[in-house]
Amino acid sequence: MNDYYNNQYTGVAYINRIRMVPVSRGDDFRALTLSVKSGKKDPETGKAELTTQLDCKIVGTQAIAMFDRLLDKVDYTGDKKPVISASFQVGDIYPDGYVSKTGENAGKQQFVMKGRLLKLQHVYLNGERFAEEIDGPVLDGPVKLSQDDPDFDEKVNNLKSKGYCYDSEEALWYKPTLKEDSEAA
Repeated sequence: MNDYYNNQYTGVAYINRIRMVPVSRGDDFRALTLSVKSGKKDPETGKAELTTQLDCKIVGTQAIAMFDRLLDKVDYTGDKKPVISASFQVGDIYPDGYVSKTGENAGKQQFVMKGRLLKLQHVYLNGERFAEEIDGPVLDGPVKLSQDDPDFDEKVNNLKSKGYCYDSEEALWYKPTLKEDSEAA
């Protein structure tokens, strides 16, 4: 039985504040903020009419794997902040409020939308494709499978269903566009 009603919201957003959240009682958890642009673009500035911030706890297996890979690659300490965008799937969105303790809004009531991040796809880091998702495992290039793997046949069928082809000379699985990209490089 499912523990959530799981109303879902999908879209494209910029990803900010990738972080592990320490908890004094219980387990730390993964979180990030999605900046979702919507409405009409201003013809002069190109800015969106509305930007909604979604504070998300990461709960989906695929989203956790993608988060862990991003956390290893993203550097917030340099002069230039990373630009990360992705399509997303968030479940059970709800409004929440808090009183700001610091900054220009100290002492003021603030509102934020929260949700459970289920999936991240089509992730771009600084304008370049970061990784590709295939029903669970996160891939960013050719795939090598071991015939000793007990799930070998299932993984082969999954790759085939996603358009991957086997290259016997290299003993790797490629999606045709991935192989063409790697040969061009």
